[in-house]
Amino acid sequence: DIYWDFNSNTFVFTGDPGPLNYMIINTIGQILKSGTLKNNTNLTLNLHQGMYFLVINKEMGTNQVFPFIIK
Repeated sequence: DIYWDFNSNTFVFTGDPGPLNYMIINTIGQILKSGTLKNNTNLTLNLHQGMYFLVINKEMGTNQVFPFIIK
């Protein structure tokens, strides 16, 4: 599972076998951050206010997209 913690501007990953490749993109498609996540890791983001997308590259070439907002 992946959830966004608004209070700490952190994505929390639990129960996914991983590792998962991810990208953070903005609304015009620029890649702001990318890397690999392992199970039970948190991804804290230092971004300006606005809307962003977390893109997770799943197996078989499919993507999972999570929109989120930094307040």
